[in-house]
Amino acid sequence: MEPGFHACQRSGRLGRIRVKQVVCAPPEAVAALARDINLYPSFMPSLRRIELLETDADGLGGRTRWHAEHRLFAARRAMSWVQRERWDPGGLCCRFELDPSEPGRYKKLKGRWLFNPHPDGAELVVDIDFLLDHPALNPAIHRVLDMLMERNNRALLKAMKHAAETSCVQPRPQI
Repeated sequence: MEPGFHACQRSGRLGRIRVKQVVCAPPEAVAALARDINLYPSFMPSLRRIELLETDADGLGGRTRWHAEHRLFAARRAMSWVQRERWDPGGLCCRFELDPSEPGRYKKLKGRWLFNPHPDGAELVVDIDFLLDHPALNPAIHRVLDMLMERNNRALLKAMKHAAETSCVQPRPQI
């Protein structure tokens, strides 16, 4: 089985991460797990809670408020933001974007989740572009923030992999 993949890039002040994880479960099962936002605080080290603010009439999207706390050097930093999520009707792609009416510390936050078929089950891919707004940010701090974003999302995918593989009953070969 292929190990998890992760990459960080920076284009000026814009951070970009991609995290991949192969999961031995069907893409639909992994996507269903990802739609349960109540699980996220137990999956992400820095996430404290998520509040569901509204759900679209068709049930494929909504707005959520995220509350996180990061340890940055010796201090803990709390932050919150509101984002809008939208699932495709087939359920194997979710796009999310910062709600500009309540951006918190983000100037930009945009990304997608993909649940691709894979010979071992599913390949979970998360792409995120982000830009934080803070007067003290410099290139060294940007690198630390990139690392935190990548580490949190890698932990999220690893936890989803574990949850999907332990909750999904794999069919036994017939004798």
